[in-house]
Amino acid sequence: TGGWVPQHLHGWPLALVPGCCAQVTQPPTASVSPRGTVQLSCTLGGSYTVSSNRVVWIQQKQGNAPRFLLYFFTESNKGMGSGVPSRFSGSRSGSDKEGYLTITGALEEDDAVYYCATWTGSACTMLQACGEVRQKQPTTCYPDTKL
Repeated sequence: TGGWVPQHLHGWPLALVPGCCAQVTQPPTASVSPRGTVQLSCTLGGSYTVSSNRVVWIQQKQGNAPRFLLYFFTESNKGMGSGVPSRFSGSRSGSDKEGYLTITGALEEDDAVYYCATWTGSACTMLQACGEVRQKQPTTCYPDTKL
């Protein structure tokens, strides 16, 4: 699902700001049977590539704050969030334009909204909201920190 919510992610307060530096596109929905496998895709626009800019995956369950799942550049440069189950994994396409989140052996508790993001190389974290999202005040721009 596309869009952003202004919540704390991995210890960093994130602010919504106008304008868009990098576009990411996700299909609106995906379904999976219990214990099945599902792959969610995230397509990077413009000149951005997974191996250069990374894809970050975030999970948000209804009524909860977003949770950092993982980041992925390449097979040799990737990382998982604290306590994230091993059934979650990241990968990328051969064209390097798509990042994937795969859930192997999906559980009912994995029912959630999944966001993807990428890093543009700017000094600050900037997120563009799609749809009706209310911005929290005050907004602060923090220097990028390696995930």
